Amino acid sequence: MIPVSVKWQKELFKDVEIDTTQPPYVFKCQLYDLTGVPPERQKIMVKGGLLKDDADWSTLGVKEGQKLMMMGTADEIIKSPEKGTVFVEDLPEEEQVVAVGHTAGLFNLGNTCYMNSTLQCLHSVPELKSALIQYSHSGRNNDVDQSSHLLTVATRDLFNELDKSVKPVAPMQFWMLLRKKYPQFGQLHNGVFMQQDAEECWTQLLYTLSQSLRSNGSR
Repeated sequence: MIPVSVKWQKELFKDVEIDTTQPPYVFKCQLYDLTGVPPERQKIMVKGGLLKDDADWSTLGVKEGQKLMMMGTADEIIKSPEKGTVFVEDLPEEEQVVAVGHTAGLFNLGNTCYMNSTLQCLHSVPELKSALIQYSHSGRNNDVDQSSHLLTVATRDLFNELDKSVKPVAPMQFWMLLRKKYPQFGQLHNGVFMQQDAEECWTQLLYTLSQSLRSNGSR
């Protein structure tokens, strides 16, 4: 190790050690830590001209205590942000939905993954969501039975809740009305609701929604 002094602008850095077993680029990295001047901008005067990154120290005649002159412009100091960092989990739920870019999931109410899968698929259809938004509580006419109307309203309300929440939603009202409209989805085995077919759920629900929305004038 050879201790030297380095003069840069109005500053003098003393006892900067040069490891002669390493190329000069390593020395420049040391100076970057001290001055903020990147190695590629450093111009260090040594015997024979400017110090090159791959020069051989043994040919430069650098001596202990020698003063080296360096020129170069430091990087601009990074300023602290005017506003502090805000983490997603600290945002209100409505803003979390926008920041995260996706909506909430659905709780499994006991072998209801078939129903949840169907709902999530339908929820991803913009045209259906738009039609449901236009569907009102008073939108039922004589062509649609009460259970179909209520199931359509429950679907609309559940989709709205999914859009506004980042936490899992429990589709209790929807599930109750689905079983009322289609009793096969309420079958029990040893006191536990049975797993059902997702395609059947999709077909029945889509049929109900299409009938309700058509009668309401939505397309």
